[in-house]
Amino acid sequence: EAIVISPNFPDREGAKRVQRSDAAKILSISLPVGNGAINLDVLKITENGVTYYLIDDPKGDFFQGLYKDSDGLRGLIEAVLLSHAVFHIARADHLKLDVIHANDWQTGLVPVYLKHLYPQDFTKTVSVFTSHNMAYQGVFNGYLLVDSNDPILKRLTLDRVLEEGVNFQRKQNQTTVQIIPDAYNKD
Repeated sequence: EAIVISPNFPDREGAKRVQRSDAAKILSISLPVGNGAINLDVLKITENGVTYYLIDDPKGDFFQGLYKDSDGLRGLIEAVLLSHAVFHIARADHLKLDVIHANDWQTGLVPVYLKHLYPQDFTKTVSVFTSHNMAYQGVFNGYLLVDSNDPILKRLTLDRVLEEGVNFQRKQNQTTVQIIPDAYNKD
């Protein structure tokens, strides 16, 4: 049996955003990000024998477009959320996962999370990662330039996500955010 866990993106290339009335909301999940958490809903729908778990942000800040601000703060946080969501959904809906196919960089943290954060719950699960852009290779210097008025920055501050582990440098209308991964804070 194959299942798909994906953001509930708006209309794109012929695919339409699943309306809340067309799918069953099966749970609300609180996903860890930094020192806080982001609350999202999970919708479930089956079409042509495939079960889809769709991650939906009731506040409307995240997963609003395919590759929207993908190299910015929104894209980084969405990658963290999507990677955590796989495990939270699987636990909540009692899914027995044999193989997790992490498709492209937005799910690049799935193999890391499987090994370091969720190994006790998924002892027989393996992961496969596919990258579609070898030229980019995820090269990232640890800094993002973010507009100080960016609603994502404001939401992350309100949700207490951005505290320790993030270094802010404010200049005029721009904020430089240095991301310090959790791995640097352990051991």
